[in-house]
Amino acid sequence: MATIAAANSLSTNDSWVLNTVFNPENALVQARDLVDDELAPSLPNVTTEQLEAFLATEGEILRSPQQPLLEKAVEQLSQIIAVNPDYASAYCNRAQVLTLLIGDDDHAGQSSTTTTSSPSSDKEPRLVRWADLSNAIRLATPSDANARVSRLHGTVLASAHIQRGKIFWQAAAAARLKQAQKNSGDDPHDLRAVQDMDSEMLEELANREFELAGRYGNEQARTMATLTNPYGRLCGGIVQEAMRADWTVGG
Repeated sequence: MATIAAANSLSTNDSWVLNTVFNPENALVQARDLVDDELAPSLPNVTTEQLEAFLATEGEILRSPQQPLLEKAVEQLSQIIAVNPDYASAYCNRAQVLTLLIGDDDHAGQSSTTTTSSPSSDKEPRLVRWADLSNAIRLATPSDANARVSRLHGTVLASAHIQRGKIFWQAAAAARLKQAQKNSGDDPHDLRAVQDMDSEMLEELANREFELAGRYGNEQARTMATLTNPYGRLCGGIVQEAMRADWTVGG
């Protein structure tokens, strides 16, 4: 798709906004080379030998997604984190397992009854998951935002960002529902970080997370970033309103 040429009267930001409106995928194209398949598998804060051992252990832990084994997986991943608190992958994997345990109730406002014997068993699983995703991103994000990373490194970052993006998106939907019901009922999510945000802000945060996940090679995230792009969605809404008005006048 052709992009809009920046006129002399437009600022760099204005040109970016216009290009994004008419080509929402534009913002992702420039960042698609952050994952370098020629780089050896690596993650910050761990040696090659440690990484090989950790990955083998995680592979065994995550071999079966069956419910009785999920709680055991949380416990085992918690043990890895306790011994290796700077290992990003374990946080990301524990968050994924917690998502499976939370299940469909995650966006329905129902509290999870999941219990484990892990060190975090006294905390609400959704809060543990949120902290895990934030820790994974903090530990794995390069200091240079444009630094190229290995496929493994990119996978960890992409997974953490897309999971967090989905949480923001679900929170946005819950916020819209709550507003439609005139703020009646309990808050359907327990994340302190987002309780005071409106749906538009949450959607923008979700879009940002999907964009970041796309930068690290996740194709699903790239699609989600395009679909949730606020400028593209705004443009689509304007076009729909114009078409609706045209039909009314012409009908």
